[in-house]
Amino acid sequence: MPLETCHVLNQPRSGRPAILLAIIKCVLQVVLQNLTTRGFSCTTIAKEVRKRGHEVAARIVWKVLTVASYSQCKLTVKPGLNKFSKKERLDWCLEHEN
Repeated sequence: MPLETCHVLNQPRSGRPAILLAIIKCVLQVVLQNLTTRGFSCTTIAKEVRKRGHEVAARIVWKVLTVASYSQCKLTVKPGLNKFSKKERLDWCLEHEN
């Protein structure tokens, strides 16, 4: 029995289509825009991407960021220095100058 090429070639498969490269680039552009956009939630990033003309859900944003090796992290908030702390630091620096 001869082997037909139609049985060997890749056929279109059912399932969810892959995420478009244009959407991936747009999501990463929004995230890397500035420090503020890096702290956005996936829902907020999806809204920003929709403003740029791509229809995406927050779950798609999550998948794109996970594949691009981004992870969740809490921003470090440093307390401001008061006058007393500033004076102490300056005094310590002047003592250890040499």
